[in-house]
Amino acid sequence: MFNMLFTRLVIFFLLCQHHQTAKKTRPNIVLILTDDQDLVLGGDEPLLQTRRLVKEAGVDFSQAYVTTSICCPSRASILTGRYPHNTGVTNNTVEGGCSDKTWREGVEKKTFATHLKGVGYTTMYAGKYLNQYGKKKGGGVGHIPQGWDWWAGLVGNSKYYNYTLSINGKRRHHGDNYTLDYLTDVIRDRAVEFLDKQNSETPFLMVLAPPACHAPFTPAPQYMEKYKNKQAPRNPAFNRHQADDTKKHWLIETEPRQMSNQSIEMVDEIFRNRWRTLLSVDDLVSSVYSVLDTKDLLSNTVVLYTSDHGYHLGQFGMPVDKRLPYEFDIRVPFWISGPGISSNQTVSTPVLSIDIAPTLLDIAGLPPSPVMDGLSFLSLIQSNNKTRANMSNLIKTNEITENQLEAVQSIEEDYTPDITTNFTGIQGRHSFLVEYWGEGSKSTSSPSCNSQLYGDLSNLAECDKRFQCKCQDSRNNTYFCVRTHGQEDSIFCQFQDVDTFQEMYNIKQDPFQLTNIAHLLQNDTLQYYLKVLGLLKNCKGTECNNL
Repeated sequence: MFNMLFTRLVIFFLLCQHHQTAKKTRPNIVLILTDDQDLVLGGDEPLLQTRRLVKEAGVDFSQAYVTTSICCPSRASILTGRYPHNTGVTNNTVEGGCSDKTWREGVEKKTFATHLKGVGYTTMYAGKYLNQYGKKKGGGVGHIPQGWDWWAGLVGNSKYYNYTLSINGKRRHHGDNYTLDYLTDVIRDRAVEFLDKQNSETPFLMVLAPPACHAPFTPAPQYMEKYKNKQAPRNPAFNRHQADDTKKHWLIETEPRQMSNQSIEMVDEIFRNRWRTLLSVDDLVSSVYSVLDTKDLLSNTVVLYTSDHGYHLGQFGMPVDKRLPYEFDIRVPFWISGPGISSNQTVSTPVLSIDIAPTLLDIAGLPPSPVMDGLSFLSLIQSNNKTRANMSNLIKTNEITENQLEAVQSIEEDYTPDITTNFTGIQGRHSFLVEYWGEGSKSTSSPSCNSQLYGDLSNLAECDKRFQCKCQDSRNNTYFCVRTHGQEDSIFCQFQDVDTFQEMYNIKQDPFQLTNIAHLLQNDTLQYYLKVLGLLKNCKGTECNNL
């Protein structure tokens, strides 16, 4: 009897020790998620500190894409690892699933935060969440999404001043005093406060979601005079009027097809202000690194930096917005650094916004979730380094010796297994889906545009008098696209309108997507793309990665 009791105590002690060791060796995770930050038009250029601390110290994913080019659906996908057709969040309205009751009572309870909190992570979120969050129909400020210990969620859409935060379910209003209220700096201060309370014993997850560089494009006072001579990039698509044989969806073709000089001047000023707002994000990242370093947490912290989608600034005469299936709207900056990740790497394998959630689970040592449509990209950047980092942590807990680590490293120098042998998923990804459901709302358009739009504002959205009432969205700006990579490198899209209008571009030959070649496809080729598109737009979980 004594021996049995003793054995059980020993087993219990060993299990506790194993749990504590696992707890200590799980990396901390910091995800910085900006708003509307493009890559194709140089949106990463102002981030000198961030590029040094994250991009140059780790990996630059040069082919990073979002699966939808609009805020709320993209953020829902990032949180859950699911395509919009599987989150039920299709646009920025409550009617489009943005923070609606179905979301709050369903998929929101299965984010990466709930997974990580379940294995002992302390979790914190600060900044923009979902566009309808905190509003009455979006659950109110008292709603704290499951999985978060520290909560500072922005009520509604991005602002820099005069906004409300839900601080752990309590309303806190901020005014227009720069020192007290500038939202990017408030998020920075919340991050520092959170980090000051962390230690090396318990892993943490921290998500920081500043408003930059989203409208209203309000820079901090000290940066208002920067970039005076900068202009929005004048690439071949800038203010381009499409010829009849290269037509795009009717929304692009609406009048005015080209911007006026006044509109171009406004686009340039918005371009400058977007860069200026990012300088405060750069300061935020620097402050986070400084605190991590001071508290000796940096060596066990993985930092990811990305955006919820890209942006356009005058391309094809569309003044300023997103929502389109073109490279400038769907490609984003995406960098990661941390333990076991070598510096100055560039990975050209496509990674998606839906890959973030499964990757965070992988970083925490958790198995993939079968309901996630994305894939972990950890295998692309760590390979042997992941094992080496884990072994280094085992040294700290006295489970292996330095000599044992050196012996393993000497073997690794002579033998580097082919990553694709063990990780065929993300390496073998050939195609992925880009999708969006258009909006139509009088509340998001200038009433004075009504006379110019045939009284159809209920089906149109983002029509701004300042830009000659050029509309940025419509109900039938609803599309599904197959984006392929590798030798093919193309995108094929079909719009859900009366014409089932189609666009296709050979990105390798036509990087600015000037020439629509969909009408030139042979029927067999067209049917192939339609079949793949049909499979992707209805896929769930692992079946989304078999195409």
